[in-house]
Amino acid sequence: MVLGVVLARMLVPEDFGRFAYVSAVVTALMIPFWITVTPLLVTDGGRNPSLFGRVLGFMCVTATLKLSVLCAYIVYQVIIGQTEQAFLAFLIGVPVALFDLPEALRADLEGRGRFGPNLAVQLVGFATSAAISISMALLGCGIYALAVGGFAAYWPQLMLYLGAGRRGISEASFRWADLISLSKTGLSFWTMQISSQMAARIDKIFLGKLAGDTQLGYYNRGLNYGPFCLFLLSSLLTNASVVAMRQQSSMRAKLTIARKTGLLLFGGALANWAVLWWFSDPLVPWLFGDQWRGAIPAFQAFSWLGLAMALHYSPMNFLLANEANTQVAVAKGAGLLVTVVGLAIVALMGQACAVTVAYAYCVGLAAAGGIMIMIAFPIALSALGNGPTK
Repeated sequence: MVLGVVLARMLVPEDFGRFAYVSAVVTALMIPFWITVTPLLVTDGGRNPSLFGRVLGFMCVTATLKLSVLCAYIVYQVIIGQTEQAFLAFLIGVPVALFDLPEALRADLEGRGRFGPNLAVQLVGFATSAAISISMALLGCGIYALAVGGFAAYWPQLMLYLGAGRRGISEASFRWADLISLSKTGLSFWTMQISSQMAARIDKIFLGKLAGDTQLGYYNRGLNYGPFCLFLLSSLLTNASVVAMRQQSSMRAKLTIARKTGLLLFGGALANWAVLWWFSDPLVPWLFGDQWRGAIPAFQAFSWLGLAMALHYSPMNFLLANEANTQVAVAKGAGLLVTVVGLAIVALMGQACAVTVAYAYCVGLAAAGGIMIMIAFPIALSALGNGPTK
């Protein structure tokens, strides 16, 4: 967040918009192979030591497939004469394609109850990205200050996870039976991922195509900084709360954790809404510079994002802790459908801009959360009536 503020003052909205568009296109092409089983390591890795090698082997396969798609796209861009687009796709796409490797290492550590290495990884990634990005921005490199910084930060982060876990790529298991088994197990996770990844890309591709780089730049800053209060509570949005609930022997204890984390999230979301809705002007130009004054309406629209995220993640973590993976996948798919319908309405009305797309994105996220709440209620009530859960 600190680095983003610094770079926003040094670059222009068009740079961020173009970066967001290329990133969305490249990663959207990889979505069919964005199947992950790393959540298994978080929930079962500590109890099943052999699981790591099988999961890592599976992740190596999906990473290879994503790299193949990326290479095909780069070659196509070179053939049609878009060499700069091809180079940007390489810088942005390689860390994305190889993201599964450090993700598996991180999930293995978290499954064994070790969350500490995450801090060191983030600090090193920040230092590397900041040094390179700021230097290139000072040299007037524009969008490359964003692309090269992210590319360079990936490698030391991977090395740190390898060292912290004392496990390497050599432990990957490539047995065909394991890959088939994990593919079936990971189908629900894949459905979750494909819905989340599509929702996080289709909005940017849609806005970039219809409204241009400047509006997408406004949208991208609002999306990245909209839920700023929830960033302080980010462990409640991720695997830490899932692990905490999984470790409880009764549904009542799980619900206690879910209730406490939910209250904290909604409290942060309300503070988030109040600050952005009432104080985006003068907060946005004061933080990012006067060239971002046009982004104020987008930030106000994204004041609702924190509430949508709290509504989304509170029931989702509870359902994941109770192994209701398929139900989460269905809810996320429904949320994506709501987002697509919202974008279609915006296009038909000819009102494509950062504000309208922001509202469509928030509504889709909230819709998925509402569905997950309706799914979670009978699960909780049924388990409470039967005593301790498995």
